[in-house]
Amino acid sequence: MWNIILCTIVSLVAGKQVTFENYKVFNIAADAPMQTQLLNRLAHISDGFSFWKASSVNKQMQLMVAPYKLSEFYEMMAQIQAPYEVYIENVQTLINRGTPANVSMEFDFKNYHPLKTIYKNLDDMAKRYPNIVQTIVGGKTYEKREIKGVKISYKANNPGVFIEGGVHAREWISTATVMYIFHQLLTSNNTEVRTLAESHDWYIFPVFNPDGYVYTHTTNRFWRKTRKPYDNCYGADPNRNWNYKWNTAGSSNDTCSETYAGPAPFSEIETKSMSKYINSISKKFYAYIAFHSYSQLLMFPYGYTTDRVENYDDLYNIGMKAITALAKRYGTEYAVGSIAETIYLASGNTVDWIKGMYNKSIIYIYELRDQGQYGFLLPPEQIIPTGEETLDSDTNIKKIMWNIILCTIVSLVASKQVTFENHKVFKIAADVSTQTQLFNRLTLISDGFSFWKASSVNKQMQLMVAPYKLSEFYEMMAQIQAPYEVYIENVQTLINRGTPANVSMEFDFKNYHPLKTIYKNLDDMAKRYPNIVQTIVGGKTYEKREIKGVKISYKANNPGVFIEGGIHAREWISPATVMYIFHQLLTSNNTEVRTLAESHDWYIFPVFNPDGYVYTHTTNRFWRKTRKPYDNCYGADPNRNWNYKWNTAGASNDTCSETYAGPAPFSEIETKSMSKYINSISKKFYAYIAFHSYSQLLMFPYGYTTDRVENYDDMYDIGMKAITALAKRYGTNYTVGSFAEALYLASGNTIDWIKGMYNKSIIYLYELRDQGEYGFLLPPEQIVPTGEETLDSKSVIIMWKIILSMVVGLVIAERITFDNYKVFQIVMTTDTQVKLLNQWVNENSDDFFLWKEPSVNKQADLMVAPQKLPEFYKFMAQIGASYKVSINNVQTLINQTATARASDTFNLQNYNTLESIYEYLDTLVKKHPGKVEIIKGGRSYENREIKGIKISFSKCDNPGIFFESGIHAREWIAPATVLYIVNELLTSTDRHIRAIAESHDWYIFPVCNPDGYVYTHTTNRLWRKTRKPYSDNCYGTDPNRNWGYTWQSGGNNSDPCNELYPGPKPFSDIETKSLSRYIKSICNKFYIYFSFHSYSQLLMFPYSYTTNHTNNYDDLYNISIKGMTSLARRYGTNYTIGQIAETIYEASGSSLDWVTFACGTRILFAYELRDQGEYGFLLPPEQIIPTGEETLDSILAVIKEAKTLGYS
Repeated sequence: MWNIILCTIVSLVAGKQVTFENYKVFNIAADAPMQTQLLNRLAHISDGFSFWKASSVNKQMQLMVAPYKLSEFYEMMAQIQAPYEVYIENVQTLINRGTPANVSMEFDFKNYHPLKTIYKNLDDMAKRYPNIVQTIVGGKTYEKREIKGVKISYKANNPGVFIEGGVHAREWISTATVMYIFHQLLTSNNTEVRTLAESHDWYIFPVFNPDGYVYTHTTNRFWRKTRKPYDNCYGADPNRNWNYKWNTAGSSNDTCSETYAGPAPFSEIETKSMSKYINSISKKFYAYIAFHSYSQLLMFPYGYTTDRVENYDDLYNIGMKAITALAKRYGTEYAVGSIAETIYLASGNTVDWIKGMYNKSIIYIYELRDQGQYGFLLPPEQIIPTGEETLDSDTNIKKIMWNIILCTIVSLVASKQVTFENHKVFKIAADVSTQTQLFNRLTLISDGFSFWKASSVNKQMQLMVAPYKLSEFYEMMAQIQAPYEVYIENVQTLINRGTPANVSMEFDFKNYHPLKTIYKNLDDMAKRYPNIVQTIVGGKTYEKREIKGVKISYKANNPGVFIEGGIHAREWISPATVMYIFHQLLTSNNTEVRTLAESHDWYIFPVFNPDGYVYTHTTNRFWRKTRKPYDNCYGADPNRNWNYKWNTAGASNDTCSETYAGPAPFSEIETKSMSKYINSISKKFYAYIAFHSYSQLLMFPYGYTTDRVENYDDMYDIGMKAITALAKRYGTNYTVGSFAEALYLASGNTIDWIKGMYNKSIIYLYELRDQGEYGFLLPPEQIVPTGEETLDSKSVIIMWKIILSMVVGLVIAERITFDNYKVFQIVMTTDTQVKLLNQWVNENSDDFFLWKEPSVNKQADLMVAPQKLPEFYKFMAQIGASYKVSINNVQTLINQTATARASDTFNLQNYNTLESIYEYLDTLVKKHPGKVEIIKGGRSYENREIKGIKISFSKCDNPGIFFESGIHAREWIAPATVLYIVNELLTSTDRHIRAIAESHDWYIFPVCNPDGYVYTHTTNRLWRKTRKPYSDNCYGTDPNRNWGYTWQSGGNNSDPCNELYPGPKPFSDIETKSLSRYIKSICNKFYIYFSFHSYSQLLMFPYSYTTNHTNNYDDLYNISIKGMTSLARRYGTNYTIGQIAETIYEASGSSLDWVTFACGTRILFAYELRDQGEYGFLLPPEQIIPTGEETLDSILAVIKEAKTLGYS
């Protein structure tokens, strides 16, 4: 077990190659310290597990698992609940690919080579360039090999650069890349490389760990360390063995560990001899660069601590420029940072030693390709690309070091075409609000900076920077430490590409056209199709231009669609796409397009902002606004100037700002005149679609707020189908969401105005191609593809609006009915029957609904749709289970409870709406000042509060009791019972109730699933889950399966349409996540936790995920006996008691289990209230008070017995 951790199942006879057949590599995301600790422990104590990428919290790790350990791995992952995926299916397959049988002894870059071939090539190159290259021996190895390198020197007294490769044996790409750089320094004809090569001396060692490297070629491809024997294991990590802060962090004292630091610093002859060599030349080099793999990182000291080196900002800035240069060739993305910040703590490494001993100014360590697709087994075809891009970045490091930074100042003369020569666009990721605020302020107060994609926290922004502002930009980026990269190197180059000198005046889709050409084409098409197309003028502009559009109509009384384009002048792809759609509606032979075109009237305006659009063609390609003068600036943002929630969010009062809202709503003649036109035809269209660019988003209202429109779910569903259709043609990926959610807050926009004024059912805004590679300068070759895919999606939007309205019964305000649905009580006596019933229901989930889960010799309740009754009877006969009807018509019971709750006034004897309940809680605060206060446990997906109250009769902290209720939406008796108890705690004169009420603090949440509860009142009385969309047609998770303890370890279902769906990960739903945070914050304030559900008449306690018993099982059982007995006295209602998993079924991810684990609470009970199935979830309201009375009796007994047992 302890000999060679990687492979105990394989007999490691000396000289025999270890095989990794069917070994898998898993990508794991651990977000909790406990998870990483368990994984680390597993890899250390058990053979068959080996980290490729080490574990740390909130960072991707990669673990290789032997085939005979897969079951153990899967079991552990289920326990710790860390998401994972298979990254490499069979490791040996990649090994074979990287080590072909017949590799030539001649050195090349088509293969990875053994040490002998590499050393021969060093000697050969020294012979070929005798005046430039000399071989050097830096040290010796344990197995008596030389550590061989080369020195390149074109002239005396050059500053030196030291290159280290292959310190970790298995990282073959490191050695190959160093050899590539070595060759390029001698043979490249590139001017920059030649300058770099000949202006420096180079000390290059491709293999720092020869013994280990040989061992990877002969025996074990994944060997990392040296080969000196220690106890029953071999080698130390040669990058943990250097004598600076040795073994203080990120290393191991276990001789078998891959990060074993050795028994002492420089215990390895490799490190000791190389340190002596480096010391001998320490004054001859100023830069030290080490190469490792994998992860695509460029790092610098320190590794032993997160404290920063004194030149951290310089190293970071240089690194950012280096990885920008690196990315240009192949788009390979690296991250930059100190070792300790970027990957993990690691003491005793080479770069820390170089910094600590010699304080060199330039010290970097590359973690080369890739990010885990191949890991240490990068295919040899990637050697040259890796070398090329790495040399690009290395060259850039030296250029920056020597301050070769070019700045060009462009004179922007009025009326002369503005040039953007050497302007750059940067992609920036700001993760804190202070960073975004700084950027916003910078663009407002300083010329030379302009947002292409606006700034918001944790969203990518894109900023264009003038060449004369680059120094200021780089300085600011160093200060705020926001990651960035160059996205467009020279803006003018793209402008030139999109505006060729000789564009024909004839309209086509090969170019972007000026306004005059577009308008002429509208007129021409009206002449060509006189009975179908008519030109229309929607309004006027400040500079007296027409806002011209067309109406397409094939027959009278068609429903209408309004299309808006070009409201932001610089977004040329918008008018081009609108024109493409216009032409297709007239000329396409596609059946779906023809149906779409001829079944609707179309009101199409390609350019809403003609003055601005003309200005982008004549003067400033990046103009966005209108052209009306304001002070010393021009124009307002025409998509912030509409008179609905004008200037309330996401707009500016600065006249020079690109989002200037104007001095008043409709201050711009463009918006004012177009609003009048739209109003005149408002009854003629039901859909409004606006086109913008760029970002690849499909959005809907609102922009002014994150509050959701009433038909949010429909809009989201239609949008998802639309972007799916859009992606089919070219694979272009869009994101769907409300304007404010998907992009940013923006008030006074067109789509909010349309929604607010006319409440149209279909309103969308496209942000078209791309995601920033070209930004506003999308090449004209992409006009047709953009138009094609957009028309594909738009057809789906209209089609699905019709389908949703005609076929799906879930239109807003239309209630689902359950007429003639029946509920059957079924008793099964075998495990086979239970399994078959569960399987059958899961396969037919649209027509069969379990109200009570099946288990052997216990009653299951199943609701069956009327059209499926024959199938049900047949199935029951097949499995031989007995059954009887318990509810003959579900809708009859629903109607009875609906009648009872018809009043909007809160009434303890009725089932109340969420609004009434919340108003009642607010009223209690006013009636009982100083005793009742509102508490907020969190928010819901639809942005409702999870509102509760705290009741406290004492100024001192009493022992606390927590009530959780209404987590399952349809269980109306749960909130009703809790509210009855609230009233009794505040008003009862019973001395027992008063004693308990006033001696405790009470934290009470009647409805923990507000969205679901509202949905049961408006749409579907039997809804159980939350309301967050998952997949196309499925909503919500079971909020009592989504808590982050033993999540999805049993009793759950991975189908998002299933009622037991636990979500894609623990706390995926904001309801459970936010409420858990609140509970965690008051863990020390309560000692009893009650959860209220229905139905079945059960009083249960943890655990639910396992039948294992809590350590106070006996106490909980005894307490529940007292509670059950007291409950039965008043009305004779019989409850069953026991542990949840034993009493009903196993269910992981429950609130009770999580509170037990997270808070250490000892007394926890879940009530399944009345009844046992006669009414089920539809308990008549006449039973609210009796249920409340007997439940309170039970609670009093529970509290009393808990106190007797010493728990208070």
